[in-house]
Amino acid sequence: ATDLAEAHLRYAVMYREAGREEDARREIDLVGAALKRTLDDPDAGASALNGLAWSTCTNDVFLDEALTAVRRALELEPESAETLDTLAECHFRRGEIDEALQAIDRALELSPGDAYLESQKKRFEEAVSEGAAR
Repeated sequence: ATDLAEAHLRYAVMYREAGREEDARREIDLVGAALKRTLDDPDAGASALNGLAWSTCTNDVFLDEALTAVRRALELEPESAETLDTLAECHFRRGEIDEALQAIDRALELSPGDAYLESQKKRFEEAVSEGAAR
């Protein structure tokens, strides 16, 4: 599901750049349908939930559903620094900087010294100092 979501989102960008907004919207809607199906599946795994949350969140679509998905993934794997990073990114994209910083701090507790997570934290902190959410 995650790979397909990424492909659809890439097509949406290409369509949008070509001025084909209706086609772009169709691709985005396909991703939304996949996310909804995954959220409706009580047996959905943490990896699928987290992957779809990351894909949608980093493309600024379905942010509420992405947050729901990543929270479910964390219920299944509460000690996952990767999933906590997704949670942080979702909060950041929603303009919830304090929550993003809390989540990235938890991820860094699980994976101290991780360069990527440190860069995420720096990006979030810079947003606070700039007073912007992105």
